[in-house]
Order: sequence, then structure tokens, then C-alpha cells
Amino acid sequence: MHNIIIPATDQSCRSSSLIMRRARCARATWRDTRGGAALEAALTLPIMLGLIVLTTYFADTMLIRNRVSQAAWAVAQAVSFDTDVSNAEMKAILIAGRAMMQPYDNYTSMRVSIIKPEAAKNTYSVQYSDILGNAGGLSALMTGSSFTFPDSVAAQSFGRVTNKPIIVATTQVKYPDSLGAALNSVMGKTMATTTKTMSDTSYALPVAIWSRAWTQR
Repeated sequence: MHNIIIPATDQSCRSSSLIMRRARCARATWRDTRGGAALEAALTLPIMLGLIVLTTYFADTMLIRNRVSQAAWAVAQAVSFDTDVSNAEMKAILIAGRAMMQPYDNYTSMRVSIIKPEAAKNTYSVQYSDILGNAGGLSALMTGSSFTFPDSVAAQSFGRVTNKPIIVATTQVKYPDSLGAALNSVMGKTMATTTKTMSDTSYALPVAIWSRAWTQR
């Protein structure tokens, strides 16, 4: 048997060739991995961004809704505890209530009305009404006009029992809907409304004894 002696140069060539093949395989595998990661990112990134935008949008909507309710409640309570609310004080209360709506205070209207039970205690009329702002078409109620409470409002029963006037505070905000505007911009046509309106009403009975009638203010 004859032993075949491979020259050292041939061995080094074979070794370098093997290393090069492995390097090429590694680069090909790396390219495949990067391509798969890019494909996954392309598929999941829009979904993740959409979820973030929707979560932020609905959280902002709930925040505005809570502020609308809190502002109406605060104004009704402030009026109920004051013994002598002048026109200047009423304006200050409305301004303070609207300030609670920041940064949407410029899109907010506040209204306070005093509703009086009639002698028959079966009907109600507007004794006083004042407003700050006109967002969403909110306007002051006409003095002397009839007023109807929602059936679910307990203040109606309180007014009949105590024969006291009822304080009705309303907050209304009409603000730009950024999601609707963005959707219309992307689609190139009107697909959604660009403004949103929210309102809430709070009721209170006077805690303090008013020193003068509301009709004199």
C-alpha cells in the first residue's frame, strides 16, 4: 500500500475553501434572518401603532367625559352653598367651572339655571338662567318658560317635597376630533366627523338660604 502525501499547499487551499463556504452559508443565514425580522416588523408595526393610537384616543375621550361631569357638579355645588350669588359671582363660578375643562376650555360652554316649582307643584318654570360660551349651540333658558326634568332625575321629587328651587348646571364641550381628521386626511375624503360634542348636567338643592330672589339679579 502506498501512502498518498498531500502537499501542504493543497491542504491549506482546502481549509480556506471550507472556511469560505461556511462564511457564505453564515452570511446567507444572516440575510434570511434579517429578511424574516423585517417582514415581521412590517406586519406587526402598523397593528401596534394602531393599538397605541386607539388606546390614547379612548383614554382622552374618557378623560374629557369625566371632566364634563365634574365641572357641572362643581358649578352646581358652588351655587348651592352661596347665600347671595350676584351676577359677578355667577360669572366667576362659570369661569372657574370652565377652567376645569383645560385644555378644552376654549371649546366649552357652562350654563346655570334655577328651576322653580309652580304653586301646583306639578310643573316647573325657569326662574333664572346664565351661560358662559356657546359651544355646540348651548344657550341660556328663557326666564318664565316651562322646564321638564328627565324622568330619572331625583331632584324633581326633592323640589316637589321641599318646594325649593333646583339648581341645574350643564357643561357642554365641542372639540376637534383628531382621529376623525386624521382618517379623512388618509382616505382623501370625508369618512368621519371632525368634531365631537359631549355634555352632562348636574342637579342640586340650595344648601344656604338665599337672601334675595333670583329674579332680582
